[in-house]
Amino acid sequence: MNPSEIKRRMDKKLLPARMIWIGMMFSVAIYLGLGYLLPTLGVLPETGVDLPAITSTVLMAVGIIWAVAGVLIAGGKPPILKITEGDNPDAVMGKVFTGMVISWALCGSAGVMGLAIFFIFRSFQDLLILCIVAILGLLFAFPSEGKFKSALQTAGSGTPGMPM
Repeated sequence: MNPSEIKRRMDKKLLPARMIWIGMMFSVAIYLGLGYLLPTLGVLPETGVDLPAITSTVLMAVGIIWAVAGVLIAGGKPPILKITEGDNPDAVMGKVFTGMVISWALCGSAGVMGLAIFFIFRSFQDLLILCIVAILGLLFAFPSEGKFKSALQTAGSGTPGMPM
């Protein structure tokens, strides 16, 4: 397969991937906006019930672990997303796309966990920490052309003259 055909196939997957990624980033921004605006508008009281800090810490740890898992999935290859030599290029790009979406969902879930902590404990600081973790995870998992190219080269389709 010639390089222009590979580029066309990558672009076909890259645009939707970047659109989804942008949507995930905006969703985390919305969580932060809710956390800031709701108490400011008087919808939620500034302080909540004094619940044990251990619960908040556990929920925060779970959110951070999910975000880290998202970054690891983006960098690694879980068994279902393994790419082997000779794989079909469209299947390879589908696996890369699936891995990206899974990693973004895990990273974004840290922000959702922060929003849950905010509604339960009225702790904007915890929301802010987890949203920053989610944003950093999403930045590390940015959909780049290089991720598709390296996967295609692993499958043997990025090398001219290799069978598809």
